[in-house]
Amino acid sequence: MTAPKGSAVGAKLTKAQRLRREERIIKDIKAGKLSYRLIAAKHSVSLPTVNNKARKAGVSRGRRKGATLIVAGPRRIATKATRRPAVRKTATARAPRRAGFGDAFRELVLQHHPNISLKQFDRLSQMVEKEIS
Repeated sequence: MTAPKGSAVGAKLTKAQRLRREERIIKDIKAGKLSYRLIAAKHSVSLPTVNNKARKAGVSRGRRKGATLIVAGPRRIATKATRRPAVRKTATARAPRRAGFGDAFRELVLQHHPNISLKQFDRLSQMVEKEIS
């Protein structure tokens, strides 16, 4: 990239000069005649700078050739979704089991296999009840 006309290489721009350059870049983006790469070359800035100016102005373009210019409304700030902790359902919530052995069995299984699913636990408890009776 080359330095802007009338400035020394690496010279800092004043705030007013930066604002004027930004306005010219946004004007070229909204005109839709040049690609972002050509706009970057024309104004002696990088391509990400042009992308940032377009995003700041709320302007985006389609990816295919001949796509129309889309001027977006104000950006919405996404809020962090509040996640509730998952509540684990136990076998007692579904059907009452025999007091005593059933409770002790459930506690023993959950103690040694805390990640067992309800389906697996039901199958296991049915097998144990079948063997006991």
